[in-house]
Amino acid sequence: MTRIGGILHGGIIFSAVDYAGSYAVRTLENVKDGVTVELKINFLKPMKDGPFIVEARIISEGKRLIVVDISAYDGNGNLCAKALGTWVVYRDASSGTQLSS
Repeated sequence: MTRIGGILHGGIIFSAVDYAGSYAVRTLENVKDGVTVELKINFLKPMKDGPFIVEARIISEGKRLIVVDISAYDGNGNLCAKALGTWVVYRDASSGTQLSS
């Protein structure tokens, strides 16, 4: 999924960042599902040499909103994209903080 010049397409990077953030949110206690509310990304360097790594870290957990910091690296360990996203979570009924749909 590269564009001209063999560089990973920004849409693919964005999708990987969104997926990593969603996965991080789902690892939290009593979270059944999460939906991206907002996601902002800065593309810092071209991602050309793999394998690529995307890491997500929860930086704020509220009852309904979770903020996640996400970094994407190329195969040389260079930080190539940095993102900050917010997810709304749906929790198990047993947690007492279920979001009504």
